[in-house]
Parts: sequence; C-alpha cells; structure tokens
Amino acid sequence: MRLQALCCLGMLALASTAHAQAAPSPERMAQGEAAISVRSDMQMAIRGSGGTPQAHLESLAVAVRERFRALKTCYRDRVHDEPSAEGAFRITLRVPTEGQTSLQMRAQPGSDAKLQDCVEGVLRDAPYTAVIRPAEAIVILQAENSRTAGQLRLEGAVRRNAGMDVAVDEEGRLYADWEGAEGQVRFKVRAAPGVEDPSAVRQLLNGLRSHYATFLDCRRRAGVRGMSPVGQLDFQLAPKPRGVRTEVLENTIESRRAEPCVRRALGRLVGREFDLPGPVWLSIHFFK
Repeated sequence: MRLQALCCLGMLALASTAHAQAAPSPERMAQGEAAISVRSDMQMAIRGSGGTPQAHLESLAVAVRERFRALKTCYRDRVHDEPSAEGAFRITLRVPTEGQTSLQMRAQPGSDAKLQDCVEGVLRDAPYTAVIRPAEAIVILQAENSRTAGQLRLEGAVRRNAGMDVAVDEEGRLYADWEGAEGQVRFKVRAAPGVEDPSAVRQLLNGLRSHYATFLDCRRRAGVRGMSPVGQLDFQLAPKPRGVRTEVLENTIESRRAEPCVRRALGRLVGREFDLPGPVWLSIHFFK
C-alpha cells in the first residue's frame, strides 16, 4: 500500500541511513519543504500548508522529527503482535498563533486501526512549544513491514497456483504438507488415527498458509542474538468451546522465543477465523 502523494507532491522524503539523526540537505531547500533523514520501515513526508513561511515549516518539521522514534515504536510494537500490519496516513497539523495544536488524520483503507490510534496519540501529545507560530503542515506517513509484504505477495502467487493434496502416510493417517517458496518454514498437518474426513487437515493447512508471514516472523525472532532458528515444533491441537487446546509434543528449536510466538499465532488463527472440526497433529519446521 503506497500513497501516491509520496511520489508526486514534491515533499520531504525521510530516506534511510543507518542510525541517522536529523540532517539538513546540503543544497538549498525549496520553498515549502523541510529535510530530515531517518531509517525505518516507516516513511514520512512533510509539506507546508496554509501559506506557512519556510522558517515556521522547518521548526514544525523538527518537532515532528523529535517524535519519530515514538512513531517507529508504535509500528514495531504493532508488528510484534501482527506482522502483516501496515498503514498509510495523511495528517494535517495546525499550530495557531494562540491556543492548542489541532490534528486531523485520514487513513487509507486497509490501514491498521491500532497503529492509527497510536500514531494519532503520539502526534497529538507532542510538545510544539518550539514551533514558530503560526504553522501548518501536511504529514504523509507510510508504515509497511517490507519483508513481510514481499513475502505475502510471493506466497499469494504460490497459493493461487498450487493445489493441496491430502495423502495417507505410513501409519494410515491422512496428512498434507506445504513449504514456503523461500524454503524457510514448512508445515505438516496429520489427522487423528482412523479419521477419514480430510476437512480438519485442509482447514488448518489453508489457515497456516494464509498466515505464513506470521510464522516467518516467528522464525526471524528465533534467530536473533546469534541463535539458530533451525528446528521443529510438534503440537497436538484439539478444539474446545472457546478456541483450541494446544499441547507441545516436541521442541528442538534453540531459542525460547519460538514457542510462545507460534502459540500466539495459532491462538489467533484457530477458533477465531475458523473452528477446528477435530484433533490434528501439527509439525512446524524452521530451516536456514
């Protein structure tokens, strides 16, 4: 999801530099623009509005930049709970000659509501005491987990073109498996012994595939701080009145982050998006 305004309004682009601080452009800035450089999956652009003089606009841009760390925290925390979360927002900030700063926020359809609430709170509560008044600016904010977004597009193409066959294993149990295109995460779902209806296997595997990016993020978390994400998690899943009962049968992954991350993902998927018709066995493999 991209706002076209980022490409055509001639605004301030907050580009990526490693651990960069606010940095003025070496060239003379055009009227109605202000320059700041930051690094994030969140991009921001600012342009003057309401005839705001250049010096006033630059002081307001600096005030917004000082809240950019908090804005990035909004997105980082949200992605922790929902890796596919994204948002695109257009915010009008008005700092009058006297009185309180006002904020009007418009979100592009599909933007994450919790992210929007956090962003609005950060900008609404920001101190604008150093801003040269009056000042008015339009802030364009784009938040996207680029790794997850790319993976979702790739896996979407794979899902549209790939069938899912339910087979019978050496123990006579129905099963189906699927591996992501990058070869980093693999799912295998097995039915209970004696079950002839493949619906539970199909439903769970389809759900896992549709939320592949979430499990890809769990693998990423398992590999932080020099740990290897490689390993396997085996679960037995059984339906209960509210949600699903999840029992860990085996965990060979070094990091302690993997299991709770996968548990949370399964809890959001089973019992909320669909009801599991019967018990199933699930193996999740993380590869290099």
